[in-house]
Amino acid sequence: MKKLFKHCIIMLFFSFKVFSLPLGAESRLGEAMFFEKANELDVFLKTEKTIIDWKDFNISAQETVRFNQPSKDSAVLNRITGNNTSFLLGNLESNGSLFLLNQNGIIIGQDAHIKADSFFASTLKLLDFNSKNDLEFYGDQNSSIINLGKIEAEKEVYLISKSIKNYGQIFVKNGGANLIASTKVLIKPNNEDNIFIQIDEKEEVKNEIGIENSGLIKAIKTNLSSKGNIYQCAIKHSGVIEANGIKNINGEIYLVAKDGLIQTKKNAQLIAKNENSTGGRVNILADDIRLEGKTLIDVSSELGEGEVNIGGGYRGKDDRFFNSQMTAVSKNVKINADATVNGNGGKIILWSDGGTTFHGSISTKGGEISGDGGFIEISGIKQLNFDGEINTSAKNGFLGTMLLDPSNIMIGKKDPSGGSFNGQSPTDSYVLTAAAAFIDLSDLYAALDSANVVIDTDSAFSSTGDICLCSSFYYFPQTINSGSLTLIADRNIDICGLLNYTALAGSNVSINCTAGNDFTTNSMIEGTEVTLNFTANDVILKGGFSITDLKNFNIISSTDVWFGPNVSHDLQCKSSAVINITAGNDIKIEGDFSCIDATSLNLASPNDITIEKANISTLPSFSFTRTN
Repeated sequence: MKKLFKHCIIMLFFSFKVFSLPLGAESRLGEAMFFEKANELDVFLKTEKTIIDWKDFNISAQETVRFNQPSKDSAVLNRITGNNTSFLLGNLESNGSLFLLNQNGIIIGQDAHIKADSFFASTLKLLDFNSKNDLEFYGDQNSSIINLGKIEAEKEVYLISKSIKNYGQIFVKNGGANLIASTKVLIKPNNEDNIFIQIDEKEEVKNEIGIENSGLIKAIKTNLSSKGNIYQCAIKHSGVIEANGIKNINGEIYLVAKDGLIQTKKNAQLIAKNENSTGGRVNILADDIRLEGKTLIDVSSELGEGEVNIGGGYRGKDDRFFNSQMTAVSKNVKINADATVNGNGGKIILWSDGGTTFHGSISTKGGEISGDGGFIEISGIKQLNFDGEINTSAKNGFLGTMLLDPSNIMIGKKDPSGGSFNGQSPTDSYVLTAAAAFIDLSDLYAALDSANVVIDTDSAFSSTGDICLCSSFYYFPQTINSGSLTLIADRNIDICGLLNYTALAGSNVSINCTAGNDFTTNSMIEGTEVTLNFTANDVILKGGFSITDLKNFNIISSTDVWFGPNVSHDLQCKSSAVINITAGNDIKIEGDFSCIDATSLNLASPNDITIEKANISTLPSFSFTRTN
């Protein structure tokens, strides 16, 4: 705010100061003719590439400078050799590519209007402008580019400097808007990935912002890239960025700061969609990502297919992206990838290799007329704090899926030690204090109302890959469209509390548990209208069962299956139910085992099958199989 106030004072001062038009022109390459009349300067160029050195390059309000080039493919490089900042307060126009380089800084005033086929502004030097297609910018100047006005281009806009602030408007009709904060930049126009930032580890980290955008940017593709390791905050976004794809070119937004911090604040918006009614893409990649305020990220569209990647890609293994170490989403942040008419919901990924905290809302709903819900992944390998809302529902389709895949996870009552935003300027950093991943039961119930929930652990970073249901689980959905619960553990799954999933008649839900080592229940499993699937090295069922209208029950163990003593194992089945119990060693059923009304009960083991007490009735098929 102080810096913005300072720039406003500067602009106020220069609004009263009378500038002349650009001064001291000298052609260094090509041929240029200059015609000045009243408040206008026309520059006529006869060659495809032209270089002009200027002593000063300023444009006062009400003044216009035009560069008339042979074609849209022509380019003119304007280099300022004096020691003064360029103040562009009036109109700057060109029918071709227009380059403006001033190591002392460039300020574009509130009433300024720049219009060109392509516009490049930089406080760095440009190497070999005439000899090759690649554009290599370099320099260690601490000057800035500040835009308070309006920049329009047909193809491309590039603002390249160590510090960039956009408080104005940038419009690119058929190309990209690129704001790049660095001291070494290589642009390869013919490459799909055309911007390369060179990191210099020797540069000192300073208490400043690389790119600050509180203005409006509209383009097919927008790229905010910062050499993150030299700034306290590499990218700070509180404005509006819209990416509108055309024909076969997707609308895309990239915010990238390797080894740096990206922060969204206030009413920041990132909106991407395509001309063919599909959703666009938003990718936010940095070492530290903090989405705060009332940030809105929206790739919704009539036909769906939008995609958002924050902190990395699917399971952190997408080669297109590097992974974050910290990803934090605050309470009022909304991320949407809905299909609004016909189509499937999109895909939204929140990832970090370190800690991820989620307090906001995410939606990947299917279309109102047709289409299935989309996909959501929220994961932090070392730490995960899930305390938000998700929705993958579909009025006329199937539910989508939410995936949580940390190293370990506990499911239970509210954890008071998840973490918090500290509210301190300038970065309002998030402090994650939880020792491991945690999901509150109330948040899990809410997620199951509108999504199939998959919790999949990985024994990475010296973790065991365990899942623990630490408290009793009571879920009573109000519609038949509730989701299935799938638990997949690298090592153990421990059900310490009662597990009750009472679905409505007509539901199609299941509880699926797969453990690399042991699956253990210590309390009763209860429910209605569910399918149970348990797979593990050992399946240890200590707590008993009380199931009505059981649809199917499958147990697969590579060693032993054990139904514990002194409890009831009561399975009241639907007439179509099939129960399969398969062990790699022994099957032992103690306690009171009751199986009523199933189509078949099948037990298979290479060794012993033991049933101490059983009540088996209305069962057309009952088989014991020695599998060896």
